[in-house]
Parts: sequence; structure tokens; C-alpha cells
Amino acid sequence: WIVVYLQKQKPSLLKKTFLLFAIISLAFKLQAQDSYPYTASEVFIGQTTPPNTGFPETNLQTAFFLSLGQLNQDTESDWMSRLGFPKTGIALGITDLGNSKLVGQTYTVLPYAEFNLFSKKTNRIHLNVGLGATYVTRTFDMEKNRFNRITTEKINWAFRSFIYYDVWKSPQVDWRIGLGYSHFSNGHTGLPNQGSNSFLLSLFAFLNGFILLAKRISLA
Repeated sequence: WIVVYLQKQKPSLLKKTFLLFAIISLAFKLQAQDSYPYTASEVFIGQTTPPNTGFPETNLQTAFFLSLGQLNQDTESDWMSRLGFPKTGIALGITDLGNSKLVGQTYTVLPYAEFNLFSKKTNRIHLNVGLGATYVTRTFDMEKNRFNRITTEKINWAFRSFIYYDVWKSPQVDWRIGLGYSHFSNGHTGLPNQGSNSFLLSLFAFLNGFILLAKRISLA
């Protein structure tokens, strides 16, 4: 039934769906025996910048994300070594864009990779970059929502880039603060498509429990 459903959709939706599956598959493929799973939770607060004149007024944007990832430490892996042993995973989240009636919420699936910055001097600064898809509950409508020109389609590309700083570490949890940029749009498969651009602050809890458990099992 999934195949039948997809066959009835627009070609643009089919392309986005298959590309998203490819991205997610790659995120899971880039794993190794010396990789350890982890979970992380994150809350965001920030502002959606108006993409057009007359855009509906918005309050602060808020979001919650749950990340499922891998700490990659396979010293025999060429790609891991070249990239400085990045973390990889998938983030799942819900975002309130600050105006539920006219701008709505988004539901996001975001494969990502995270790299250590200035690793020779510190292990506390990280760059996290993700590319995936988001479902938007409110889109442009000429009669009912003509001033929300972010996108005309429900399913859109999503991009996120964040810098994180570890403020406190412990064996159980690492607390971080982050500053970054978030964007989604449909890639001009439908117009108007001004896109959403947001600048956000983040409080991030990196949970080490699965890593500790996996290491104990591997040593058993």
C-alpha cells in the first residue's frame, strides 16, 4: 500500500521521498564495530525571520528534538579517521514556529554528522550539520493564508547547522549550549517558496548511558 500511495503523489514528492530514504540509509550505513550508540535530547528557542512583507506575526520559536546516534571510533576506518571520528545519527523533532494558526508546526527527520572543531586545543567545541525532510502543518493558500509565503507544499527539505560548546561533562550526561541556523523550503518544486530561516539557541543533553553499556558488553 505504501508503493500505491507514493505512485499517486506528485513527481516532486516521490523524488524527495526516495532521496530522504537514501540519506537515512547512508547515515545507518556509516557504522562500524567500534561504534557506540548514544541518545541525546535538545530544546531550542529562537525566532523565525519574516520571509516576505506582511508575513504573520510570530512569537518565539520553540522546538524539541531527540537524537539517536553513533560515536564512531573505529581506528581502522579510513573515512572515520579522515573526518576526525565524527558522530553520526538521526534527529527527530517537533517545532512550533510561533503562530500555530497561520505558520504552524513542523515535524522533522534529520540525518546529521557532528565534527570536533579545534580538536588539537580543546574537545568541547563541535559543528553539527544535518540535511533531511520536514512536514509543515500550515502552507501558503491564496484564500486562507496568502501572507505565509514560506512554502506551498507539506513536505520540504530541511537543513540545520549548529555550533555547540560543552559546558559540563560527567560519565552520565554532557550538557551543552548551542547557537545555530535552521532552514526549510521545497526546493522550488512549488511557488511561492520563500523558505523559512530561523536563528536559534539550544540546550543539549548528550546521554552517555548507551555508550557505557555498549563498551561493557564489548569488553565482556
